[in-house]
Amino acid sequence: MLKLTPRPGVKKDYGYLKMWVDKKTYHILKIEFYDKNGNLWKVLTFKNIRKIKNYWISGEMDMKDVKKQHTTIMKLKDIKLDTGIPESFFSKRTLRRMH
Repeated sequence: MLKLTPRPGVKKDYGYLKMWVDKKTYHILKIEFYDKNGNLWKVLTFKNIRKIKNYWISGEMDMKDVKKQHTTIMKLKDIKLDTGIPESFFSKRTLRRMH
């Protein structure tokens, strides 16, 4: 388990995060988000983790807002990797134009 805290002077909504990572695959398994008072706020759980080509992919992610008692589930379908998008597509200039 890793405990992540914001850098001094950086404004964030969360006080800190706890993150669990699989030691063999380095894939994130779960992240707990804590508010600035140290109370658990949200829990992000990664499910259906599998290897596609050379990548470990989570097919489902559940974000539970503990305070609001609400959960959002995201499921990935038809995952395609290494489809030939040129590296230049991810330049700061290109990404700014898309925004």
